[in-house]
Formats: sequence, structure tokens, C-alpha cells
Amino acid sequence: MFDGDGTPPTKNSEEAKALEFAGDLLKVEYALLEDIFGTNTFLCGDKPSAADAVVYPDLARIMRAQQTKPDFMRAIGLDIIDAQFP
Repeated sequence: MFDGDGTPPTKNSEEAKALEFAGDLLKVEYALLEDIFGTNTFLCGDKPSAADAVVYPDLARIMRAQQTKPDFMRAIGLDIIDAQFP
């Protein structure tokens, strides 16, 4: 996604289907994280841990993609993931 010019994949192409599938898996992961953060301040309790340091860069990369490649993210159904999983 970051290597290209941000042009969304052709609708119903193999690339689009693969990215949509990956997006669906990402939403499952976000739902799990949301459950954890519903009861904890950090992934493993009240204090930051290595788990938080490992997860944060991936979450930040998704947020960055929303800012820099909005058409691409919209095409694969990830344009409002932050609204879906506050």
C-alpha cells in the first residue's frame, strides 16, 4: 500500500479481494483489542508493557494509511476503522 501511488485496486480484482479479506481479519483483531482496552488501560493491565510497544506501530501504520491513502483505504473497507473501533 505504501509503495504505490495510493490508487485503489480494481474492483473485484484478485488484489482487491485479497485486501478486503485482510481488512476483515484486521477488523477481527481490532475487535479483540477493543475488548481488552474496554477493561484495561494497556494491553496487559495498568502499566505499559512490551506488548503495547509491539502493537502500537501497526496501529499507527493503519492510521497513517487512512491519512495518506484515503481512497485506497475506502476501497478496501478500512476508511472508518477508527470510528468502528474507538
